[in-house]
Amino acid sequence: VMDAHYAMASRLSYFLWAGMPDEELFDLAAKQKLDDPTVIEQQVLRMLADEKSYAFVDNFTVQWLSIKKAKTVPALGSQRRDRGHRAAVPR
Repeated sequence: VMDAHYAMASRLSYFLWAGMPDEELFDLAAKQKLDDPTVIEQQVLRMLADEKSYAFVDNFTVQWLSIKKAKTVPALGSQRRDRGHRAAVPR
């Protein structure tokens, strides 16, 4: 059961901070408090308020939205210029 609390501390920390749990998370794991949804919510809010969570925002959103891939796709405007607007006008 104790391992589950340390696992939760690690999952929270690596997901939100991309790094090891801090002293507070380790302390809560040792006290077996990381199965309480209220405690988890408090920790998530605390962790998101920390500047270490910027890594989460940068990494997760870039991956989730596939922003890096979007940079390699030509803009729609350039495709329209290549084809012209004749295809959009019914004849």
